[in-house]
Amino acid sequence: MTTFSDALAIAIRDSLYRSHTDEHDGVAGYCILLYCDLGTVGGISMSRSFADLPENEPALFVPVDWPTEHVTRAFDAASDLLARVGDGLPYETRVRALVEDAVEALQAVRSTDTALRDAILMVVCPDGSDLWDELETDALRRLNSAAVYEAWLAMLREARNFVP
Repeated sequence: MTTFSDALAIAIRDSLYRSHTDEHDGVAGYCILLYCDLGTVGGISMSRSFADLPENEPALFVPVDWPTEHVTRAFDAASDLLARVGDGLPYETRVRALVEDAVEALQAVRSTDTALRDAILMVVCPDGSDLWDELETDALRRLNSAAVYEAWLAMLREARNFVP
């Protein structure tokens, strides 16, 4: 039986091959979006050419501003599984399990696919709650180098005087 993490990894790979066919451009960022209703999952990516433009620097850690949203059948399969992961568990327990699965999927793809080797990786739910802020912060720290994490913290401090 396919796990949610496995289905996400398949969806990530599928979306990368469909959207980033120019090997010279590459992927600068990839984000798993877990929608707050916990019924839909998707992906967004940022190309190197987008990330390298100075005017796009403020968007490097804001996936909803990235130009490539991935809508593929592979994410449909992951969304179908999403409805069953942790079904019946308290909301916080379920959310933590889903974010952990998303982190595992991104780590698995990074370990086997050169497209994400140097990319900023994120897991986001655009609801802005304290729980999601905590989980997004932890995922970003775990998925990226210390330098990327520190750059993200600096951006947050500058944008809203936020320190997790």
